[in-house]
Amino acid sequence: MRLFIYKTIIIFITSLIFFKLTFTNLINNYEEKILTNFSKEKLGMIKKKLKEELKTSIKKDKILNEEDARLIGLFIEKIKKEISIYNKN
Repeated sequence: MRLFIYKTIIIFITSLIFFKLTFTNLINNYEEKILTNFSKEKLGMIKKKLKEELKTSIKKDKILNEEDARLIGLFIEKIKKEISIYNKN
């Protein structure tokens, strides 16, 4: 009986160490990647770049080319139709 308990404890501790070494390290790597990609500095930089792009596009005569404008128009019309269908019910 003692031998069974000792083997069980050894297997449990070994599997716990294995889990800590493999999965915890993997999780920490992904957590670090997420934190670096969504840090305040990076989000601020993206926000600043977006504002600059909006300012430059406002100064242009045409923002969209003909094909893009047509596709967006069709998409908006489809959304309007779906909204009107669901509002009738």
